[in-house]
Amino acid sequence: MKIDFTALDKSTTQAIRTIENKGHARYIRYLLAKRIPPTTIRKELARLALSAPSKEILTIYFVNVLWPLAGHFSLTQFYTEYYDRLLKGTYEKDVTPVLNFDVSFGDDNSARMVFCSFLRELGIEEMWSREVTKYYGGVHNIPQDEEGNRIIKANVTRSVESVLTCPKRYVVDKLLLENVSPSRINKYLWEKYQIKLNDVDIYAYAKYFFNFTRRNVEEIIEQLTSELTSIKNDLEILETSESYSLGDKLAISHQYESKVKFLDESIKELTSRYSDLAYNQGVSEQLEVEDIVKDIVLRGYKRLQFLDRYNDRDVVKPLTDVAKMVFTAVDKMQQIEDGKIKNQGRKNAIDRDKGAHEVLIDLYQEALENHINEAKERLGEPVEDVDMQIEGAEEM
Repeated sequence: MKIDFTALDKSTTQAIRTIENKGHARYIRYLLAKRIPPTTIRKELARLALSAPSKEILTIYFVNVLWPLAGHFSLTQFYTEYYDRLLKGTYEKDVTPVLNFDVSFGDDNSARMVFCSFLRELGIEEMWSREVTKYYGGVHNIPQDEEGNRIIKANVTRSVESVLTCPKRYVVDKLLLENVSPSRINKYLWEKYQIKLNDVDIYAYAKYFFNFTRRNVEEIIEQLTSELTSIKNDLEILETSESYSLGDKLAISHQYESKVKFLDESIKELTSRYSDLAYNQGVSEQLEVEDIVKDIVLRGYKRLQFLDRYNDRDVVKPLTDVAKMVFTAVDKMQQIEDGKIKNQGRKNAIDRDKGAHEVLIDLYQEALENHINEAKERLGEPVEDVDMQIEGAEEM
């Protein structure tokens, strides 16, 4: 979803970005699309140890983002009452009923189909998938649009709540920051902690509650820092708030404190990595061809050790093609470098009688002879020389 900030003033833009920069921005959109009152949204986010925007910021976000989009899809009639109460600040006294896919649209099925397009534009259609699928009585009954596609994605999760309330949720967050796939996260949690989650739920959690996957390291650090600051502010507000019972305060405070610790450690770790990355990029901004050559030599030697036991022609051929290409380039680079040195009158130019590929063949031959000699020594008795027919030897 793209937001046009050109027509907005500075304070409105800042308020919208406050929500957009959060990893759980889509969940906030979902709650607003559901017509949930701001006070309830704040309590829900606090329950999940997620930073909660103020009521004023939530109102600004709805008025300037969701309301215009609802107008674009001709859905304002379903949000007019909610919109008015947000502007008047009367959402606490007289709550608008939560929007329900079954009840709120009555017999207007065309509005339901348009609403699904509205959800897709907001990037939250998967959060409504279960409710929509239930209304139509199954995935196969979901209507199709003009292009033959279902009006909503049918990726029904089992329970994202299981991830949100998981005692090792901070581990999930940390692995997501490392760009680890949901399936590997699930496997790790089971092997390490005997906690069984669902791959689809972890994917949905990453998309709607911890969405940093498409951002670079610097942006992630900035947004995690913003989340940390917001949660610390929420903790201070929680201590003086009269909207929560003592038990709720203790439970939420514990969750917030754990989240603060996780965010603080993650920011420090990422900052350290980002500094190392920036340094390394500054030191070497070009690909080290020598490293490629070393890698090919090592891989080639390891393959050579097993050529007499396995049919490795499929590996040898592409490896040889790459080696020829790299070694030709290396020879050319060395010739150019030697020419520069000679032209400058320096005496340390190297006379290269053999090309890089010839040197590698000599190394392979030496390695093969050493391998045979080691085998003889291990047997402790003379071994007749054998004319070894190795598949792929000619290519190498």
